Amino acid sequence: AGFWPGIGAETPTPTATGTITPTPTATATGSPPPTSTPTSTPTGPPPLVVNTTDDTDDGTCDATHCSLREAINAANIHTGPDTITFNIPSSDPGCDSAGVCTIRPASYGLYLTDDGTTMDGYTQPGTSPNTNLFGQPINAVLKIILDGSLLPQCCPSGLEIHNSNNTVRGLVIHRFYTGIDVVDADGNRFEGNFIGTDVHGSAALGNRCSGISISGVQGGPGSSNNVIGGSSPQARNLISSNGCVGVAIGPTGNNRVQGNYVGSDVTGTATLPNNTDGIYIFNVSNDNLVGGTGEGQANLIAFNGGDGVEVSGGYGAKHNTITRNRIHSNTGKGIALPSGGNEGLAAPVITTASTTQVSGTACANCVIEVFSDAADEGAVYEGATTADASGNWTFTKPGGLTGPNVTATATDGDGNTSEFSAPVSVSWAKIYLPLILKGAGQ
Repeated sequence: AGFWPGIGAETPTPTATGTITPTPTATATGSPPPTSTPTSTPTGPPPLVVNTTDDTDDGTCDATHCSLREAINAANIHTGPDTITFNIPSSDPGCDSAGVCTIRPASYGLYLTDDGTTMDGYTQPGTSPNTNLFGQPINAVLKIILDGSLLPQCCPSGLEIHNSNNTVRGLVIHRFYTGIDVVDADGNRFEGNFIGTDVHGSAALGNRCSGISISGVQGGPGSSNNVIGGSSPQARNLISSNGCVGVAIGPTGNNRVQGNYVGSDVTGTATLPNNTDGIYIFNVSNDNLVGGTGEGQANLIAFNGGDGVEVSGGYGAKHNTITRNRIHSNTGKGIALPSGGNEGLAAPVITTASTTQVSGTACANCVIEVFSDAADEGAVYEGATTADASGNWTFTKPGGLTGPNVTATATDGDGNTSEFSAPVSVSWAKIYLPLILKGAGQ
């Protein structure tokens, strides 16, 4: 299509001309010298550098003009890995005085259909990824916005991923129907993006439905091994203010949601709720992981208009593990399992709670995670223990529980995680100090 003329062409070997002087015939001794075969140096595609905010597609991506649409089309045509970078000049009409550049697609079709493309918004001058640890404000500086305000209400996606092993990082994506839509595609990663907010992560500019959707066509192969976020600070996404849910997963399996802020602003303390659930797992969606046991893998899931995490069992969603997250202040439940989601695993029952110890009953041999919360969710992960064969368990934290309430979840051997237990108030024992009366002169 004219993107990279001459790729794979070899330099022709000149043909010798002129008179050859005969040489005396000699008796050959040994093998003749090997004849070398000319080889060509493999040539890769030139860099795909987006240098304009316009949405023009003239069939080429080069130094004179390369829109995001042209860069994506070029990557799709080229077989093999590609990297799309950004170097939009601040003088571009789509950039403001702070150097924030907004790309407003005028039509559908920002589809990645080839494997192995990296789209890196952090290559735009002036950007920087987050460096703060989980629980601290996200300090990423983003400069590239994808804005869907010129498109119809239904149902354009900001980016649509139809193939595997792609990475999208460092972008603000808002005002589409779905921010990022992954359809029957595996092994993709989404890192360091703001989905549904302004460029500062402090104001609501939500996508009309989902922030990020990972799905499969019914009866198709589904989407698996996709990762939203990750354990490093640079991977943390902000997914807030979307009109339906922050993250939708289904029908699909074996995906991970880790290290993100879902429903808050960049500080993690102010509300930018997704309209319904923070994370919604539905249809035949199995073996997905929300959170994790590694450093930085927990998600903050707070302030959402529905449940923090919902696993809907209407079509058999099961074996979805929800672990070590900070889930609080959602309008619905912290974790909800309607219609028998996660095989209807029962929540633990807390029987006693003190300042340092919690005990109760649960499914036999299940992993029990204990949380503190001001209400009935799990704002602070306190630690974990394992129920015995009779379902009895005790968790002890010598340094003291945060309180004022404690809750617990259970996770069975198949990976099903329960809802939060009913909260129990931490009993703070009263300490009586001896009364010493001083006499006169003392």
